[in-house]
Amino acid sequence: AQSALAKERDSHKEAVDELAEMEEELTDSMVKVEDLERLKSETAQTLAETKEDLQETEAALKKEIEEREREREEWDQERDDMEAEREDLEKERAQEEEAVAALKAKLQEASDAREEEREREAQAHAEEIERLEAQWEDEREALVQESATERERLQAERETELQSLQGEREAEREAAEAEKTELLASLADETESHKMTEAERVRLEGERDDTQTDLDTATAIIQDIKEGHDRTVCESAALTKSLESVQQRLADTQEQLEREKESAHAANTTRDRVEHDMESLSERLSQMETEHAASTAAVAELEASNVSMQTRVAEAEALEGTLRKRLEDSEAKEAVANENLVKMKTGFQIKIRAFIDKWNAKEA
Repeated sequence: AQSALAKERDSHKEAVDELAEMEEELTDSMVKVEDLERLKSETAQTLAETKEDLQETEAALKKEIEEREREREEWDQERDDMEAEREDLEKERAQEEEAVAALKAKLQEASDAREEEREREAQAHAEEIERLEAQWEDEREALVQESATERERLQAERETELQSLQGEREAEREAAEAEKTELLASLADETESHKMTEAERVRLEGERDDTQTDLDTATAIIQDIKEGHDRTVCESAALTKSLESVQQRLADTQEQLEREKESAHAANTTRDRVEHDMESLSERLSQMETEHAASTAAVAELEASNVSMQTRVAEAEALEGTLRKRLEDSEAKEAVANENLVKMKTGFQIKIRAFIDKWNAKEA
């Protein structure tokens, strides 16, 4: 009986130990169940928060996508407007370039026409100068020849008269005295005529001085024209040559007046011709000044128009550069926005995938 009691007591002790172990395992299981329940509750709360965040993120993404789409449409519209404006500017610039080319062509035609006209006038003027010089040379030679013939005739008459007087002096003294008286009277007449010729020479010299003054004035005008515009250099040179020829003719006229005091009529004729030449030169100078003023005004107007066109072209190019910069900035912003959107989508996908993997791991 004692042995059976001892066995029963050992058996009871083992059962108590097993029961304690089972209670301990049950306690551990309950703790694990509570942990699982708490983890499940936290997971459900986290999942709900994540879903709310995801919904908010999706709403924000949709709103941002709509805003980006709207901005992109605005950018596309603005880009289309800028393209249309750029095309209009290019058309306007092309029209302005065509207008500039047409103006340049017209200016070149006008310049060629003026150049041809100047060449024809210079040729005609040179021919007129040559004709006047030849005519003057012929008249001067005729005057010189006439003067030489007159001097020879007078010399021959004086010699004949002296011989006649010497042959008849002894025979006809009284006649010689009478003739001497007549000669004295004739000498007085010649002296008076000489005085009149001297007064005429003084008057011609005064007129020559006036003509020289007019010539100096014309030379000064030509010098001003030469300094004022390069296009009139050839014409000014031609006129200067003509004036030098006129000066030479005036010098020849002065020498002729000094040599031939008795050729007052020829001198008057020469003076009239010189005055006519001076009037022609004055008219030519006035015409040249008018043409110079007209050409200067046309060049100034063309330069002003060219400057205005260049300014408008520069403004159009500046506007085109600004529009291109704005378009590039818009494209850069669009690229950055697309990149940020891709990054945000990738980040959310990574977060969602990590959460699902964590949840699957906890479920497992």
